Amino acid sequence: MRFPSPKQIIRNINSKGTRNALSYLLQQQHVLQQYTNIEDFILRDEEYTTNTATDPKILKGCEYHLLNIRNALIKELRARNFFIGISVLEEVIFYNFKVANGINPIVGALESIRDAGVLRAGFVLYPLHSIGVTYGGILQSFAHSNIEFHIPNIDIVVTPQTNSFTDSIEFIKRAASKLSINKNIPVDLIEHWHRSRPTKWIEKNPLLVAKIHSYPGDYYENQFFISNKLKLSTTLLLMLNSFQNFTSSNDGYSFSSSRANNWETLDIKHYFLFYPRANSNTLNGDCIPMNLSRPTLAELSEVQAELDPKFWMRKSKVSEEITKTILKIESGYYRYVVGGSNSRNIVAVYRKIFKSLEFLRRSYRKKDDTGEAVVNLAVAFEILLSDSYSRGITAKIINRAKGLLKGVSGVRKFTASIERLFEYRGQYVHTGFVDKVSVREAQVAYIMVLMNFSLLLNAIPVRGDDPIAKMIDK
Repeated sequence: MRFPSPKQIIRNINSKGTRNALSYLLQQQHVLQQYTNIEDFILRDEEYTTNTATDPKILKGCEYHLLNIRNALIKELRARNFFIGISVLEEVIFYNFKVANGINPIVGALESIRDAGVLRAGFVLYPLHSIGVTYGGILQSFAHSNIEFHIPNIDIVVTPQTNSFTDSIEFIKRAASKLSINKNIPVDLIEHWHRSRPTKWIEKNPLLVAKIHSYPGDYYENQFFISNKLKLSTTLLLMLNSFQNFTSSNDGYSFSSSRANNWETLDIKHYFLFYPRANSNTLNGDCIPMNLSRPTLAELSEVQAELDPKFWMRKSKVSEEITKTILKIESGYYRYVVGGSNSRNIVAVYRKIFKSLEFLRRSYRKKDDTGEAVVNLAVAFEILLSDSYSRGITAKIINRAKGLLKGVSGVRKFTASIERLFEYRGQYVHTGFVDKVSVREAQVAYIMVLMNFSLLLNAIPVRGDDPIAKMIDK
C-alpha cells in the first residue's frame, strides 16, 4: 500500500471549511513566521515562549484553522490506514505554512511526509496464547520446520511458539520479507528488550506480525489503532478457523503446538512496534507497555483456534470475502466513528458492528461453562441486527438473519442453528444452566450474515431512526 497522492487527498478534503482555513492562514503567514515551531505557537502565553504584539483574536483564528486542516488530514489518512502521530502532523503543517512560497502548504506537508518515508510500512509484533498448529509441536521440535501462516490481504503472519530467541528473530525477518517490508530489523534493540523487560513471550508464545503504517510522536499516540489491529487480526483468525474442516487434523491434535513443547506465558505487558526512520534503511523500534489492564490484554491476545496447515495453505473464496469484509469495516470505522461524520446513523451502525465483533470474539473463548459462549454469540447477533430493544426483538433478529442468509448455501441449517442459539440463550439466562453445546455452526452463520450485512453499508440511511431496520427490512 503506497502513500496516496497528495493531490488526491486534497480533492477528498476539499470543503468550504478547508478552503477558508487555507486562505486565512496564507494571509496570516507573517504571524506564524514569528514562532519557532508549533509548540512555541500553542504555548505562546508562557514565559519561555515567543511573545508578540499580534491581536489575540488573530492568533486564535490561526489556531482554529490549523486544527481544521489537521483534523481533515488525519481523518483522511486514518481512513486509508495511515497513522501518523497528531503531534508530528501538527509540526509538519505548521512548518509548511511558515515557509510556503507559491505552493499549497497542505500539499507541501503531505509531500514532506511522503518524501521522508515515515509512513512506509512497518510492523507490530504481538504475543498470542492458546492458539495451536496441528502437528506443529512435533514438527517444530524434531523437524526444525518453519510453520507460519501468511494472510496476504490483511498483511499478517502467524507462527507457533519457537522456544528459541534466535528462531524468533529469524521468524520476524521472514515475516517482514513476506509483508514486503524491505528495511533492516534492529535486532540489537530486540535483544535489549529481551534482557531488560518481561518479554519472554517472544520465544515462549505464538507470535503475530501485522503490517502497519504508523509513525508515532510518542509511545501511546497511536496505541488505539495498534490495539484495534490486534483485535481485528485475532478476530479474523477465529473467523477463518470456523470454516476449517477438522477431520484431517483430529489425529494430530496430540502433537499440536498448543500441547507439545508448550511453555507459553500470560505475563504479557508489552508489544513491539517497528516503524521507518526518516531517510533511513533501518527501522526504528519501541517496546511499548500496553496501556490496558492485564486481563484485558490477555483476552485480546487469546486465540482459541487449532490451525490445520492443510486448510490454511490453500486459498478459498470465502477466506478472501471474510478478509474484505473486515477491511471494509475497519476503514469505515476509522472514517466515520473516529474521524467523525455528520450522520449519527452511519456512526451508530459502524460502532455497533465493532462492538458486535467483540462479543463474537468472546464466544470463541474456551470455558467450562458453554453458556457463556452462547450468551456472547447471541449478544453479537443482537447488537449487529437491531437498533434498540423492543418487544419481540428476538424474532426480528432471527428473521433479519434469515433474510441476510438468502442465497447462501446451507441457509436452512444456518437459520436452525441461530434459532437453537437463542433457545439456549433463553435457557441459560433464566435457569443459569445449559447442556454442553457447540456454537460453531451458529458462529459460521454469524460470519455469513456479517458478510452480507457489510454489502449494505453504502446504503445506511443518513437521516431518520432505526437505520439497521431500514437497511435490512426493505
